[in-house]
Parts: sequence; C-alpha cells; structure tokens
Amino acid sequence: IVSWTIPPGTTGSAIVVNNLAKYLTAEKFCVVGESNNFRSYSNKLHSLNAYYINPFVITTGQKYLKWLKFYFAFKSIKNIAIIENCTAIICIFPDEFYSFASLLVCKKLKIPFYFWIHNTYKENRTGIFYLMSLVLQPLIFKRATKKFVISEGLMNFYSIKYPNEKWYLLKHGFDIPDSSINVNNEKNKLRTTFAYTGSLNESCIDAALRLFKVIISNPNYQLHIFSGQKEEVYSKYGICGANVFFHGFLPDEEFVSALQCFDFMLLPHGFYGKRSDVELKTIFPTRTIPYLICGRPIIAHAPLKSFLTEFLQNHNCAEVIVDDDLNIIKSKISLIIKNTERQTELINNARITAKLFDIKYVVNILDKII
Repeated sequence: IVSWTIPPGTTGSAIVVNNLAKYLTAEKFCVVGESNNFRSYSNKLHSLNAYYINPFVITTGQKYLKWLKFYFAFKSIKNIAIIENCTAIICIFPDEFYSFASLLVCKKLKIPFYFWIHNTYKENRTGIFYLMSLVLQPLIFKRATKKFVISEGLMNFYSIKYPNEKWYLLKHGFDIPDSSINVNNEKNKLRTTFAYTGSLNESCIDAALRLFKVIISNPNYQLHIFSGQKEEVYSKYGICGANVFFHGFLPDEEFVSALQCFDFMLLPHGFYGKRSDVELKTIFPTRTIPYLICGRPIIAHAPLKSFLTEFLQNHNCAEVIVDDDLNIIKSKISLIIKNTERQTELINNARITAKLFDIKYVVNILDKII
C-alpha cells in the first residue's frame, strides 16, 4: 500500500492506513509513505512492515520541488516492491506524485495497479497541477486494474462523470465496539464542553471558525481542541482565551475514550474556500467515524448540498446546522444543549450508523476484490 502519509502521520489517509494495518499481516502487505522527519528508515507498524521514504529535504515549496526527486521516489517504491516480492500495489490518492510513481512501478514490474481515491483529483486542481491532471488522471484511470472510492459521495460523483468505468466502494475502516459504550451522562453544571479534532485546512476552516467564535464568545462554554497543529495556528484567527484548551494529537487507542469526557463533538465542513465546489460536496471527514463511536452527540456545521450533510441527515445521527449566520448557529447550539431527548436520539442513531465502517468488513471486501 503506497500513501503520501502513513503513521505516525496524523492525516486522514494515515489514520486509514493505521486501521488497516491492525488487520493485515506482514506476510500479505507492506506500506510505503513519507516519514515525518528527514531520513529514510524501515520499522514495524503493528504486524505490518512499514517503509518510510523522503523524496526531498526541504519544506518550503515542496509541492513543486519534490518533482525534481520523482525518480528517487519511483526507484525507492520499486526496490521495496522487489524486496517484499509484491504482486500488486494499492495507491491511496490525495497526491498525484505517489500515484504516478506507483503506476510506473507497476508497469515496470508488470504487476496490477489498484487506485483508492480519497479526494477528487482533476476537479480540485488549478494552474500547472490542473494541466498535469489533464494527462495523469485519464492515464491513471485507464491503467488501474480496479478503482476504489472511499465514500458514497465520491461513488455517486465518479459513476455519473465516468459511467463507463467500474467503481468499488471501500470505506474508512475503524474498530467498532461490539457493545454500546458506557458514557457518564452527568453534565458539568457550570460549563458546556465542546470537543474538536483535526486541523484547520481548506476543507473546513470557514465552518470551523464560525463554530469556534460562537462557542468562545460564551463564558459558559468551553472549547477543547485535539490537533497536531500548534496553538499559534488557531490563535492567529482569534481562537484563544480562558475557555479554549489545547490537547495535542492523541493516538487511536486513547482518542475515543478522551472524547467521552466532553458534552458535544464539533464537526465543521467547508461551505467555501480554495477547495473546488465538487471537492467540498463529496469529501467525507475521517474524524466523523470516531465521533459516531464515542457516545456523545455531534453538532455538524455543513452546507446543505454536500454528501456529509446528506449522510448525517439520512441517518439522523448529528444535529446539522446548514446556515452560516452566526446568530442562527448560536441559537441552534443553545437549543440542542437544552434538548436532552434529542441528544439521546442522536447518540443511539450514531452507534447504529458507526457499524457501516467496521474495519473487519472493509478488510473482507478488500480481500475479496483483489
């Protein structure tokens, strides 16, 4: 499995790989991706071999300059495939650099190339990378032995746009508890606490800042942020103060239990920004699944015409705020805090919905298809 980021990275793709790694044996799979420091090494990840490569040694301008090291990445992936006696490569896409390198390795070694799409490609590129996508996307789609998409939103989009292509749905996989999680429902009488996980990026920043500003404006609310980003990233947008708390990034085994300490989960999804309209409509945040599992009610702030909103409303598993007016957001948060029956309904529906993402089911599908 080749991915731009793999554990200990904290991106959505790294989390997906991490969860797969718990159920894939070293005899069957190895994973390849970038390390979070500037050296190459190999180590064990769960029971799975993980190889870390770095095609560049600088951070400024790496989006462009790393292409100067394309041959290094290609050669590294090829050598690993030979060492591990790989019979196929699955490449996870939010990054064309590794997708193209993996495709060329498969062509060189005459092995199948599987493509797992986590985000739209051509539809979410501009400038020189859009011009590049006009060549690479059709080439990758044509060469891929099988093409997987990670959500129904992407499945619907690509099935309509490319009706002659065959698409397979392979969702985010997570460990889903067999029984209901016991959560202490006793609320903090003085403060209502809200938890946010993830990072501020173009897929959510506008919605996140609206939620945050409403919450920190109320001294009876507390905002707790779990993120790999530094506090300075948030403070430059005014997200700071006596009722804002930063906890850093938590590994999976601690994550869900930590969320249970708070009253509500915050799930913002971008209304507008630098991402394309298609991207904003189709992406499905990875952190949604731990929210569904944790046994706390979810407050989502997402545009009406998006797959995430459609999914949450169809399963009735989150309180969805589709208005971008701060006064409306403030009012709806106040209402859900007072409505304990609605909170219980959301929690129960979330537990049922979470079963759709059972990692054992995802791995079984992957095994059968390839």
